[in-house]
Amino acid sequence: MRLALPTRTIAAGALLLFLAFSPLRAGEQETTETVRPYLWYGVGFFGVAGAFLINGFVFNALADHSWDEYKKRADPDYIARRLSETTPDQYDALAAAEKAKADDHLQEGKDYATTRTISYVAAGVFAATGLILLLITEEKVKNPPLLGFSVTPHGAAASLTLRF
Repeated sequence: MRLALPTRTIAAGALLLFLAFSPLRAGEQETTETVRPYLWYGVGFFGVAGAFLINGFVFNALADHSWDEYKKRADPDYIARRLSETTPDQYDALAAAEKAKADDHLQEGKDYATTRTISYVAAGVFAATGLILLLITEEKVKNPPLLGFSVTPHGAAASLTLRF
């Protein structure tokens, strides 16, 4: 013997079960909130950008110091003062040594300037990436229904969500 229940009876029973067991009572609504899922990644990228920026400042100071040393050692007055402190037979050796030191400072300053530029570019890239990560938002359901029912002309379905 087959028991046949009308669709309205099934729908009414499902509605009663839904109201009895649903966490959404009168006055409660399913709400959404805006969250920033990559907030701390963005903050981390800003921190790395700050480190690269400080590195750029340090190498900028080093490049300026090396450039100043190069200008001082390449100055003809400086070379003349250094040569006046030596004997004439040491002029060529001292002039060559001063030229070599000046060239070393020039190359060192160029290396520091290259590192400075790379640091500034890396700081900009990390800051831009951090900003993008900070701006990404998504909507999150705050009170999702834990129990749900649906009734169709062909039958009924129920769902239950458990969280651990």
